[in-house]
Amino acid sequence: PLKLLKQVLRTPGETETCRNVIYNGPSSKKLDVVFVGSGIPTQGNFEYLVKNVIDTERKVDGLLSVEPFMSNKNKINFWRVDILDTFPENSDIYYFDSYFDYAEPLAKENCPFADQVIALIAKPKTTSSFASVGGEYAQMTINTNMFDEVLDSTYRSRIIMSTGRVFIHEFGHSFGGLADEYIKSEEVPSESRIIASVNCDVAGCGKWCT
Repeated sequence: PLKLLKQVLRTPGETETCRNVIYNGPSSKKLDVVFVGSGIPTQGNFEYLVKNVIDTERKVDGLLSVEPFMSNKNKINFWRVDILDTFPENSDIYYFDSYFDYAEPLAKENCPFADQVIALIAKPKTTSSFASVGGEYAQMTINTNMFDEVLDSTYRSRIIMSTGRVFIHEFGHSFGGLADEYIKSEEVPSESRIIASVNCDVAGCGKWCT
C-alpha cells in the first residue's frame, strides 16, 4: 500500500530513478534540466549539491539567484537521476575530459524528456568545468570539501557559492549559447565559431553594426 501511495503521489514523469526536484508543468511546455552525478559520496550529498546549485532561496549564488532565471523560474523543471555512480576515467584530453558519453545516456535513459543535462563530477578528477556552447550538456568539477562538516563553515560556504557561480557560467554556455569573452593564447577560436555565438563577433562587429 505504501509503495502504491508513493506512485500515486509522484510528479508526472517521475520514477524511482528520475526524481523531480522542482516541477512547474508538463515537459512539453517547460525547459527540463536533469542532473546526474559521478563520484558523489552519498545520496544526501547529491541532493544537497543539486539544491544549492539551483538555489531557490537565493542564498548561495546559484542559478535562480540571478536574472533572467530568477524571473523565469516557473518555466523550468529540475530533475535528479538518483543513481550514484562513478564514470570510468577518460584520458582523452582532446575532449577536455568530457564525460558526455556517460552522462547523456544516464540522463536520457532515466529522464527521457531531458533538454539540458548537467553532470556534477567529484570523481574521476577532471581538468575543468565546461559546456557545449548552444548544446545540451554541461559538466562541473565538484569540490567534495563542501560536504565535510568538520571544516570551517565559512570555507565551506565559499566553496558552495563558487560552485553556484560556475553552474551559472556553464549553463550560460549550454542553454544560452554564450561564448567565453576571454581566450587563452593557445585556444583561439575560429571565425565561424565566434560568429555562431550569441554574444561575440569578429572585428568590425557586423552582427550589430550593419
